[in-house]
Amino acid sequence: MEGGEYSRRDFLRRFAMLSAAPLLIGFNTGCGSSKPQNHPPVYGPPPVEYIRPQVISLYYIDSQSKKILLQNNQGVPVQLVCLIDFSKDINTTAPVSIAFIDAAGLAVPISKSWRNPMTLEVAPLSQLLFDTAYSCTVGDDAEDTFGNKIYFTPDATATFRTVSA
Repeated sequence: MEGGEYSRRDFLRRFAMLSAAPLLIGFNTGCGSSKPQNHPPVYGPPPVEYIRPQVISLYYIDSQSKKILLQNNQGVPVQLVCLIDFSKDINTTAPVSIAFIDAAGLAVPISKSWRNPMTLEVAPLSQLLFDTAYSCTVGDDAEDTFGNKIYFTPDATATFRTVSA
């Protein structure tokens, strides 16, 4: 090679490195533009603001501070404080409906309070009846801090029975 000439291999290697570098650092190479792009990538999982929240679990904390799932549980205490964990921060100022009902379909009066943006505490206003079936269901009106409505899964409902007297 004479003064400044490249072999085909050197040319292709240099071309590949120069044309790929802007893509690697997130710049658009089209039309000579070198401005960064501020949109989500077209590959991989969506950004967190586009993911709909869902219920992770409905449970209570026992006397040994263990997390006990409510679903299909046959020995739930009659003085219950139910906790509902969500997959991401929920808008705590927006309504979240909870259907807490007994086996006859009668609503159980409850109180609701947020322990943190991902955990809702639900407590019946009076002691539950012994040896009685109940269900607790999170409504579809809950939304995350980005305004995404909840994605309803089977984990959003728990059916359980209280202990015998």
